Amino acid sequence: MFAVIRTGGKQYRVTPNAVLKVEKLDAEAGGTVTFNDVLAVGVDGNLTIGSPTVADASVTATVIAQDRLDKVIIFKKRRRQNSRRRNGHRQHVTVLRIGGINANGQSYSAVQAAPVTNSAVETGTVPTEPEAVPVETQAETVPPAALDAAESLAIVSGETPEAVEENREAVEETPKAVEETKE
Repeated sequence: MFAVIRTGGKQYRVTPNAVLKVEKLDAEAGGTVTFNDVLAVGVDGNLTIGSPTVADASVTATVIAQDRLDKVIIFKKRRRQNSRRRNGHRQHVTVLRIGGINANGQSYSAVQAAPVTNSAVETGTVPTEPEAVPVETQAETVPPAALDAAESLAIVSGETPEAVEENREAVEETPKAVEETKE
């Protein structure tokens, strides 16, 4: 199930429960927004294309937050004139979570998980706590690319290189310690 909506001069392909950033809308966080400008709707392999919009179709979304995108640098230079100008711009956006799509008299929404009842917990059919995976199993399954990605993320997020190296050494030593205890 998907729909193509138009907002802010752009077109977005949305599915139920998808999160997307659109041009700033006048709505508070936690509010609901309805898009009636639906250009196409796809259900189970059938595509309905509007001319220009699909009749009686709408998409509802919940506003998660009002945010700003990353800074874009505008740099203008006139060669041989010693003339340079540098400006920055951060575009305002609204972060949305798509709640449902209404088309052809039917409503399509995200699949919700079944609520867990107390009787299911008492009978033992639903685990009350997730099973813990032993540390040695976790350390053995971590690929080197994941360690590099975690290191890059830590450096970008502001950790010192020394702290990153200490964490990396601790993770790499764990499988060695496990192998020594097995012998």
